[in-house]
Amino acid sequence: MKKIISRLQMLLIVMMVLIMGSAVTVMAEEEPKMATNITARFSGSVKPNTELDNERFTVIAYYSDGTNRELDETEFTVSPAKLEDIGNNMVTVSYKYEGLILTTECTVPVRTTCNLSKIVAEYKGGAVFVGDAIERGDVKVMAYYGDGTSAEVYNWYFANYVIANGNNVVYLVYEEDGFIRNCSIRVPGQITSDKELIKITASYIGDGVNISGTIKRSDVQVSAYFKYMTSTNDVGTSMEGVTDWWFENYYISRGTNEIIVYYKYGDIVVSDKIKVEGLEYEGNWVVVNGSNKFQTNDGNYLVDEWYEENGIFYHFDDGGNLDIGLEEIDGYTYYFDEWGRMATDWVSIRNTWYHFGSNGRMSKGWVKDGLYWYYMNTSTGEMLESEWVQYRGRWYYLSMTGIMATGWFMDEGIWYYLTPSGAMATDWYKVGDKWYYGYKNGALATNTWIDNYYVDANGVWTQTR
Repeated sequence: MKKIISRLQMLLIVMMVLIMGSAVTVMAEEEPKMATNITARFSGSVKPNTELDNERFTVIAYYSDGTNRELDETEFTVSPAKLEDIGNNMVTVSYKYEGLILTTECTVPVRTTCNLSKIVAEYKGGAVFVGDAIERGDVKVMAYYGDGTSAEVYNWYFANYVIANGNNVVYLVYEEDGFIRNCSIRVPGQITSDKELIKITASYIGDGVNISGTIKRSDVQVSAYFKYMTSTNDVGTSMEGVTDWWFENYYISRGTNEIIVYYKYGDIVVSDKIKVEGLEYEGNWVVVNGSNKFQTNDGNYLVDEWYEENGIFYHFDDGGNLDIGLEEIDGYTYYFDEWGRMATDWVSIRNTWYHFGSNGRMSKGWVKDGLYWYYMNTSTGEMLESEWVQYRGRWYYLSMTGIMATGWFMDEGIWYYLTPSGAMATDWYKVGDKWYYGYKNGALATNTWIDNYYVDANGVWTQTR
């Protein structure tokens, strides 16, 4: 019986604890939310005896739970409703919440004339993430009136804007008594993660360019497009003008020319094309003091310029004289024959061969002509003949005709093997079904042991020990 009573007592205790806990929870949930304070400010000014408009007041209510909110114009009252005295007047703003009335005082300027002259805004914040909104609290707007007075105003608004990367011009608008004024602020925009280059668009805004002339960089506009992550982890895009772009090598010829423009950001390089019209000169060839010149129809001579006629290019020096022989022009070497025609192929000058590309520029380094490779001295442009050349750590041999040698080759009684790429073979290499060994200098090993392998008189590996 005692055990039964004890169990009943325990059950009653547990039930009471649960009931009391529920009661405490309910009481906590039903604790009333109290309004603790309000603040108010008035935007602009009014004329004497004008009914005060609640829409021009900004009233913030603060509550016991730590929250706050801006009150609607119908939730508060202002007393007095009209003001007579010129200057700054104090009014009382009242807010009733759950039977409790909270009040605060607010300054309202009264002016005999309220013709709004202008507004001036100051941005006091920092950079804004691309695509995000500007904090109103970071902007201070002052209104200036016809009577020479001014006041800070609050019920202005932003014109439509989107923050982009870089410097943004944002417009603000303020209305008072039928007057509408606006002004601008500058807000720096920044991305929230490393931007990635997507593409560029390039446009040419200049006039036609004379054949073989130069495009002015100022006549080219390039915009770069990027993507990035915003502060809300969305993918955003931005566009900005760029200036550190460059041209692919180009030559302006007759008609429409497509010129490639490149831009690099990080490790990404993108390109776009512009179209430039090539213009022909009109005039005649003349001889002046024994020098060939070209005189245009306006009576001037071509000076330090290119000229194209029937697909052949000529160049005139800074005195207007036709260039003959080797000439350095804009950092490149060209050759003009006795008639002034620009060379675009092989030319022998004083028993030395040179090569000039289709653009007339002297070739240097490797040149492929048909099936064969040649190597031109990187300083002088002369074609190498009957000599070795080292390129990127590998050795190559240029024959007496300048053609790069391949296959078996004997030089001063020593055999070498030159791979199909022309590079000299060293170490063990296979030709056909036979193995050979080349020393570090490329010389073929014969009649000797290389480690555990024997090569015969022909250099062929024949034994293993």
